[in-house]
Amino acid sequence: MRRKATRIEEIIAAAARSDGRVYVRVGNGTPVAELWLHGPNLIAASAEGGERRLGARLLSTGHLASAELERSRTAAAKCGASLAVALAERVRRDVLTALAGDEARYALAAALAAPQEEVSSEEDRSPEGLFPLLMDAADLLNRTHEFLAAVREAQAQIPPASIPVATEAPSPDMALGPEEWALLSRADGTVTVAMLADECGFPQPEASLIVTRLASMNLLRVEEGFPDSSELLAELEAAEDLAAISAAFEHVAAFPEPDPEFEAEAPEPGFPEASSPEPEAVVVQMPAPRGSGNGVAATLPGDPPASPHGLPAGNGDRTVDTQALLRELASIARTPEEKR
Repeated sequence: MRRKATRIEEIIAAAARSDGRVYVRVGNGTPVAELWLHGPNLIAASAEGGERRLGARLLSTGHLASAELERSRTAAAKCGASLAVALAERVRRDVLTALAGDEARYALAAALAAPQEEVSSEEDRSPEGLFPLLMDAADLLNRTHEFLAAVREAQAQIPPASIPVATEAPSPDMALGPEEWALLSRADGTVTVAMLADECGFPQPEASLIVTRLASMNLLRVEEGFPDSSELLAELEAAEDLAAISAAFEHVAAFPEPDPEFEAEAPEPGFPEASSPEPEAVVVQMPAPRGSGNGVAATLPGDPPASPHGLPAGNGDRTVDTQALLRELASIARTPEEKR
């Protein structure tokens, strides 16, 4: 069954029949993607988030140091050029060309996904400041369709909330690209596919595709992950003081909730319950953990001495598996209110 042509496909076909330059804009307001065609060729392209992706990919694949990236970003802002153009003297040309080609594919994929009314075109607009390309637009269109089909299949098997875990080192005869190495080296079982994509500079669909390839080589396995709490897990992993979180968890574990089946006996009528004066609170000033407030904690007479984190000492100093702790906290956060 023949697929119905989209607006972007019609524009590419019309440009191939002419010798002029055509500018394609995708999206309302700020463009989601932009493409420049010259006859049958794609000569420049940009996609939303491309500058950030380019920098992250070059860092994660070892092609660039962070200091060099910042200098190039400053230079690009001064001369009004794209980051890829500013990096021309720091990164190999073939690497930049390959990454610019990937961005062209992302831009074309965005154009294919957009409603027809959001894809517009005009003639004779120059792609100033962008990295130059020379790609057959019809060929790129076919490869983009194949890429999107592979991505849909990969995401059905490996959703963004899945957690890839590296199982063994690749053998010398395995041909892995820098993107595969970048993702495999970070798949330690503590981050999801979506987090890896963000760190390595891949769109999430492509990260799922790379994980699928690595899994087919038996280089990693994929765990179900935390579909309801991935954002919470990311925030906990980004916390600057894991020791404070560990101490808080031990504190909660040391004081379990009372048995819900236990109920205090009600006093008999006419005999008021004896009461004793409440002990006077003692205010202790101590250094506060980062982000915890003013550092004032109240303790009662007879309480155990305060720990370095301002919490009562629990079961003594212990080495805490922070990754297991984070998973436990995420599990608690997902527990329905009636089960808590």
